[in-house]
Amino acid sequence: IYLDPPYFEGLIDKTLKNLTEIISKNSLIILEYHQTSQPQINDQFECILSKKYGEIIFDFYRLNAP
Repeated sequence: IYLDPPYFEGLIDKTLKNLTEIISKNSLIILEYHQTSQPQINDQFECILSKKYGEIIFDFYRLNAP
């Protein structure tokens, strides 16, 4: 799942909350965001990779097993 919402609107946090109800633990979630608007990711997700390209960051997450 690739998430690239408009920057600075807090949409990643809201979307991730809803995704936890419908995705499997093997799902890969890629978040794109501006370096100054880092989302608050809860403990349900594990960051497995983070890459920065200029001012843009790509984080790769997996859902932690319950």
